[in-house]
Amino acid sequence: MNYECTFCFIRSFENLLKFHPIKEELKNKLVKDFISYISAVDLNELNPEIARDIHNMIRNIMNNPDPYKAQKKESNEYFLSFNDQMRCDWEVNWRKKR
Repeated sequence: MNYECTFCFIRSFENLLKFHPIKEELKNKLVKDFISYISAVDLNELNPEIARDIHNMIRNIMNNPDPYKAQKKESNEYFLSFNDQMRCDWEVNWRKKR
């Protein structure tokens, strides 16, 4: 891991705390555990390995197997709302090429 990647992990972690309804005491525990983990991380590890470990820690402490479930659902619904228009545009363009 490049040292600069550490800052991205910190920002992502901060966003998680801001946008999830987490009790203050749990936030404090998450922050302590995160800081302990990130300060001891082996910089030879790959970013996906570090992200996996951080997300496992978050899921375990929050006792939530998918803390991003609501955000994923909202994003999927948003993009699916464009599905009909995109399909129509594709069909029009496909017919023009024939």
